[in-house]
Amino acid sequence: MRSAHRRSRQFAIDPAYSVTERSPRADAVAWLSSGSGKASWLYGWGDLEAYLFARLRQEALSASLNVMHPGRFRRFHNLVLFRGRKVFAELPRQARVAIYYSGSLHLTVNGRLAAHCAPPAAPGKALVLNLRPFLREGRNEVVAILHRIDQPPALLVTGKALCTDETWLASHDWRQWEVPGLFPWAGQPIVSLPHQERMPHVVVPARLVGDNVYDFGVELFGRVDVRASGRTGAVTLHPGESVGEAGSDDPADLEQPLQTISVAPGRRSLSDEAAFRYLRVEAAPGVRVRELQALVSLHPAAYRGAFACSSERLTKIWMHSAYTLRLCMQEFLLDGVKRDRLPWAGDLYLATLCNAFSFAEGSVMRRSLTALYGEDLVGLPINGVDDYSLYWLMALEAYVQYHGDTAFLRRQWPRVRAMVGALRLWEDKDGFLREGGNSWLFIDWAEIDKSGPVSSLQMIYVMALQSAARMAALCEDGAVSATWAARSRRLQAVCRTRFWDPARGGFVDCLKDGTHSDRMSRHGGILALLSGTASRLQSRTILTMLMGKAVPSVGTPYMRFFEGMALARAGRAAQMLDMVDQYWGGMLDEGATTFWEAYDPGAVGNEHCAFYGRPFGKSLCHAWASGPIALLSGEVLGIRPLEPGWRRFAVSPRRTNLQWACVSVPTPAGRIEAEREGNRVAIRVPGGLTLKLATASGRHVWYKGPCAVTRKVVEGL
Repeated sequence: MRSAHRRSRQFAIDPAYSVTERSPRADAVAWLSSGSGKASWLYGWGDLEAYLFARLRQEALSASLNVMHPGRFRRFHNLVLFRGRKVFAELPRQARVAIYYSGSLHLTVNGRLAAHCAPPAAPGKALVLNLRPFLREGRNEVVAILHRIDQPPALLVTGKALCTDETWLASHDWRQWEVPGLFPWAGQPIVSLPHQERMPHVVVPARLVGDNVYDFGVELFGRVDVRASGRTGAVTLHPGESVGEAGSDDPADLEQPLQTISVAPGRRSLSDEAAFRYLRVEAAPGVRVRELQALVSLHPAAYRGAFACSSERLTKIWMHSAYTLRLCMQEFLLDGVKRDRLPWAGDLYLATLCNAFSFAEGSVMRRSLTALYGEDLVGLPINGVDDYSLYWLMALEAYVQYHGDTAFLRRQWPRVRAMVGALRLWEDKDGFLREGGNSWLFIDWAEIDKSGPVSSLQMIYVMALQSAARMAALCEDGAVSATWAARSRRLQAVCRTRFWDPARGGFVDCLKDGTHSDRMSRHGGILALLSGTASRLQSRTILTMLMGKAVPSVGTPYMRFFEGMALARAGRAAQMLDMVDQYWGGMLDEGATTFWEAYDPGAVGNEHCAFYGRPFGKSLCHAWASGPIALLSGEVLGIRPLEPGWRRFAVSPRRTNLQWACVSVPTPAGRIEAEREGNRVAIRVPGGLTLKLATASGRHVWYKGPCAVTRKVVEGL
């Protein structure tokens, strides 16, 4: 069997590319660590994420231009109580502990005051106590009350007799206790609190390619390290995702602020973070730039997944898509590294699918899902965008399916119920989701008639209700699951009749006073196929429309992803591959190393960089453009999880023009390896997983891993 990793690694462009180990290493960053320790940092649940999210928003809004990020997001708690219990059959001779904390500390042991302290002078300054006088044989209870205004309270206790771990609970009112946020401490010296830590980095050198213009070879996000000689003075940095952007002197063209830093011989000078491939440097008289390198901020990750096929172009597109996603994985999943440099729930759903087939880094998805959930879902949807609350539900279910994290789902279950309840309040008498008065309906950067109930929004609502119903079943709430599933079926039936225009052969954009809009976009048909709303006859008509050019193209790689998925699942995988080759391959032909927020094949030169009426307004590294990862890894061989964590999964190869294709899919149990060549398919199933595979007779056979299976292909749709 071919190895997808061996076949694809020649196309890697990531400066930290690694298959076997997460790179760069980040053992010292508690919330990035993949290991475990004897002790863990404790936070109120969601408080670390809320603080990091607030810090990210503040920095992005300060450092980037032309950015808006609406939403009412939760804040961290200023007061947190942590409670730990320990049973001693026999008291230890010594009970010496070191306590690290954020805020003011009030500590009691079995109801007796053990410490009452002001905030420590430095994060690494431990409070060392001998708890032996406070302990007793049998059950003991330790309660730490922490209070801080400007940053979230946090607690770490280390010692042989007692340490903070998964048995501790947190509360804000002494009544309701819950599992806190736990972040493992690897035992390294403490120089900062977890919420003060930053992304690790790798070093990438620059190459001088013109008059004071440097090229780093690929798109990057990070800080610039300048070493100079001559006299002390100033250096101004002009970052650009393109040569034109780096070379522009018009202040109106700026999408990121220019950075002027002071340099001196023998001294290292660092800029603030920026997104760039190219950098133009202006040095003061007498200052000579001797060395220039980038400290690239990256989320620790390994390329655990891979895809390769007989088309080198498609293999290369997968790898560039993965690098695009990788750069956008920071503290949270960002939409783009130039702008907005912030999380949006619509991008998150697509990125959750793509991350599952490439890096399988669940922590960045958990943090993003936790932080994006708003405080007032009735008054304002997530991100202030009507469709993005729906995508949050879909992203959560996708995360659970691919990563098997049902414990996280149970923590989010009250929020899921609240979200679906809030959506119900926005329905009209027909069950259609209305556009909110204080919010915005996005769908796509395309001309869509939104002057009444919008068909595309209803199709997304169907998918969100389907996701919610499946999550309810996983949470063993059968009645709620049945109710939400019934709501999705009713909405499908209404959409199938009310929005369908048989004369034009598609779903109209919206209903105006109960009548069909004059406009019909691709979006309604694409989402009707994916949601199962379209009947068989309607599906055939929609496919004819999608294969033609009479209806205008969708506006972004974001919606192209959904279009590609709809084509593959409706039996047009070959056409999906053609679209990926032409659309994403077109960006490669223009010199892209990462994929863009939007792409117009008819544009030339710097026109490719323009967006929002600004000459360099387009993000040239955008997470929603990473869709080929899931399209190629997931749809070519028709591989998908049937249960959370891939415990059961299916393979149903699609009909394509590829001579061969192979994929490596990361799962909690290990990698699934699958290959198709000609009319044969070979699959390696890890232990703990079970494969569902169609046979030539049309039956389905189950194979329990670990095992290797080779059979004649039975092509899926």
